[in-house]
Amino acid sequence: MSHDLLDTLVNAQHTLMGWGGVPRDGFQQFAKELRGGGGELLRHLSIPQDEYQAFVKLFLVAHVGRPIVQIEQSVDLDRISHCTVRSFAQDSNLGITWEMFEQARNGVPESFIGLSRLLSPFYKPLNEIDIKDCPSKPGHIATRPILSQLGMILPGTVTFDNIQLHKYYNLNESITSINAAILAEQITTTQTAAVPDPVTLLISGKLTQTGERAVLGYHLPWFNSGDPDPCLLFQLSPLHDVFRGGNAVRPGWKIDSDENLIFRESSNGMALVLGKDCKRATVSHHVSGKGMYDATAWRGDWQADVQVEEIEI
Repeated sequence: MSHDLLDTLVNAQHTLMGWGGVPRDGFQQFAKELRGGGGELLRHLSIPQDEYQAFVKLFLVAHVGRPIVQIEQSVDLDRISHCTVRSFAQDSNLGITWEMFEQARNGVPESFIGLSRLLSPFYKPLNEIDIKDCPSKPGHIATRPILSQLGMILPGTVTFDNIQLHKYYNLNESITSINAAILAEQITTTQTAAVPDPVTLLISGKLTQTGERAVLGYHLPWFNSGDPDPCLLFQLSPLHDVFRGGNAVRPGWKIDSDENLIFRESSNGMALVLGKDCKRATVSHHVSGKGMYDATAWRGDWQADVQVEEIEI
């Protein structure tokens, strides 16, 4: 491949003391001539799904907090890494091509932080290594592996060592009393400070069509009056995906006339509707038109119903 030849030529060139060598791009034409008409192109290659899953699992272990046995042996880690790989592998029978990787990487913009933390002991003093501990008591939905998955989505301004559980509701318990209006009020109370903290809502349950576990969420970032970051909807399971609210005005949700909590303005784009009693959620995804939250083009149009079991803020 041209890239291998470029690396070889750059590293093999003779340079004089005090003088810089020829930059890498300067060898491109020579590398093409050496390679000739044969050889593989980057866009023709693919990564086997099982190998990429091992790669993702390694990043998840190191992403949030120090690598510990509880994470490495967690069943959640296998499931979450599989969900993440599914977002890259558009065809379950094929490897992950460069085009697939390019389309899916926006869903994990912070993924290589895990690699940085793994390698930092080799080039940083011990007191500068950027590995912080997770909260001593992770949430019910937000387990350590889930926090690592969120860490691949949320910007670096979110400090996971300071994250706090605000409210948790188990809808399988008869004593739980919650509705969409109360939940909206709980989200709002996190924004009453002079500088509102970011807030993340997690909804966990089962897809009524297949029985698969579904984890959905919403993130309201730091308030920045100059150039505010967009609100986010995201899907962590059964497939990892992120839907940016480029057209969403804070807070990116409202209570509709039927007292549902809705994250949408129209039927376009990605939309989440949490029913009045919070026991059912409907997710709709339409790639045509512009919605409050951007859809993912390659996934096409679909809709899913979720039987909600847990909610966490």
